[in-house]
Amino acid sequence: MHTITRLIATSTLSSCLAAGALADTAPFPIAGGGDTYVFTAIGPWSNEHCHHSNSVDLELADLLQGATDEASCLLDDARFADASAEVGFLLDEDGFTAAFGGQGHAEGAETFNRHDVNTDLELGFSVDTRLRVDWTMEAGGLGSAGFQMRRLGDIGGELDVSPAVIDRSISSYIEPLSEQGQDVVFIPAGRWNLRMISNHQASGDWEEGFQQSWSECTHIATIVALGDVDGDGVVGVADLLDVIAHWGVVEADDADARLADLDDNDTIDVDDLLRVISDWG
Repeated sequence: MHTITRLIATSTLSSCLAAGALADTAPFPIAGGGDTYVFTAIGPWSNEHCHHSNSVDLELADLLQGATDEASCLLDDARFADASAEVGFLLDEDGFTAAFGGQGHAEGAETFNRHDVNTDLELGFSVDTRLRVDWTMEAGGLGSAGFQMRRLGDIGGELDVSPAVIDRSISSYIEPLSEQGQDVVFIPAGRWNLRMISNHQASGDWEEGFQQSWSECTHIATIVALGDVDGDGVVGVADLLDVIAHWGVVEADDADARLADLDDNDTIDVDDLLRVISDWG
């Protein structure tokens, strides 16, 4: 969980954020909260030798500062169970980083542990923004996690919930899984929700492979120019050619064309071309 630990160590609410001095394009926190839960036990279940659990309610300040929780049980006969959960957000003028997850290890008969993380952060974007999101998700044993970014409000009409621009999950069964990638997304001005959930269960009683379980997720969102089609930080010929290549109406399932739809109006036209030229360089 090294990435999460580093984030939590540096994830403090900066003075410029508190003073409202961030760049106009930077996201700003509106509300947030959630909870973490950790549980460890060493049986027999009818008369447990050790039982330690803890639940922490989180508010916005906790998320921005980073929060950790842990529980452990250890007996003289070398049976032990430990669990930890971590979540943190770092916001600055360049974007944001969200990291969360947990892990556990159980050894010996009748040992068990788990963690749960359930958090939401509401962000405000004062202007239309383009984000490049570099992400990694890992899980092993019985571990799972999910990340979602969705615009708040019935943007398409009454009771028409806005679709998530990012919605992914990972779930392992013994074999470790590791996924990584990059998204480039258009973020219209308004209120946005980031939801993070993770869970693991580990037990010394189960078959080999469940004694250690974990999940770890990191999403690093960097603000780029609206005319930066591919999100590489440079607006140039490649972006111009992408717009021209996908000219016309954007099909819902055409991911490449949607990247070139710089104003997210489902049509690639002269406005998108002018956006690239305006942000050139």
